[in-house]
Amino acid sequence: MIDRPTVTVVTALVLCLGLSACSSGSASSSVAAATATTTGASPSVATATSGSATPTSSSPSPVSASPASTSPGTATARGACSSIDQPTAEAILGFSTKPGLASPLVNTAQMKKLDGCVYENLASGSLGYSVVQVDAGIGAAMVGAAKARMAGAGAQVSTFDAGMPNSISFTQKLPLGVDSQITVLVGDRLISVASTRKDGDVAKSRASAIAAAQKLAAT
Repeated sequence: MIDRPTVTVVTALVLCLGLSACSSGSASSSVAAATATTTGASPSVATATSGSATPTSSSPSPVSASPASTSPGTATARGACSSIDQPTAEAILGFSTKPGLASPLVNTAQMKKLDGCVYENLASGSLGYSVVQVDAGIGAAMVGAAKARMAGAGAQVSTFDAGMPNSISFTQKLPLGVDSQITVLVGDRLISVASTRKDGDVAKSRASAIAAAQKLAAT
């Protein structure tokens, strides 16, 4: 997919949006490696599905969402593209999008994918998000590791304050535009969003990411 953004800088998105591989040395790849270590996941797997996209990325085939298996006392997956629907995504972005590209709902020993989706306009940009249930302690460690790695992110990356506790937020320059990402821990839910704009408007990119993160946190 052309210039598709990453949706997270944490290992949780290995379960999420099946986006394009990161470019070498990007902030996303560095942070993903750190958080992969925190959770015991393979950094090579983490960086294969998170990080800034390149213009030569190919489009993944749409995947159908299947309900994650549950056991008594665990959260129930709501279904992909349900936390933010297409009209809401378009209102947040300020432009029309294709119908949501859902990511599969997956369980592992440490994480349960609850929801994930990408809404895209090839000419304007996109909004992607993921909601993963994790142990609160693991989630806090992942956010902390991500913050530690941001110190060496490079000049292409700038952090910003999303006004949300237990979060990390940054904007990175892409070959075509900018991408603003937020990862926030809300209880036992690790929420990640990415808002990409091909017009390079950093303020609007960040505002869309914050609006999406706030909505997901309140859901």
